Amino acid sequence: MSKDVFSQAVAFFVDTTSQVPPGGWETIALGEWTVRDLVGHTSRAMLTVEQYATAGADREGFGSSEDIADRGRAAGRNLGDDPVQGVKDIAQRVSALVASLPGDHPMNTP
Repeated sequence: MSKDVFSQAVAFFVDTTSQVPPGGWETIALGEWTVRDLVGHTSRAMLTVEQYATAGADREGFGSSEDIADRGRAAGRNLGDDPVQGVKDIAQRVSALVASLPGDHPMNTP
């Protein structure tokens, strides 16, 4: 994926997240997941890029679907009292990292 495509995807996600109404974060959105859970889960995509570009991947794998759901819910909680700003902070940090990487930088994936 090119850096431009990554940047566009991050901008789209930040814009979409910014459109969640203040009272909409705890609304059930998909199965048992709330909007906050789904945004947290999606924000993990950026955090995973950051992890793979720096420290590398956890070689134990992704875990069960419940493990994945739990990590998504935790990521949603970690966005704090202002989830939009939490997403913007992650987006800014990871976008700056990606922009600084050389084109041949290894991504340490599982």
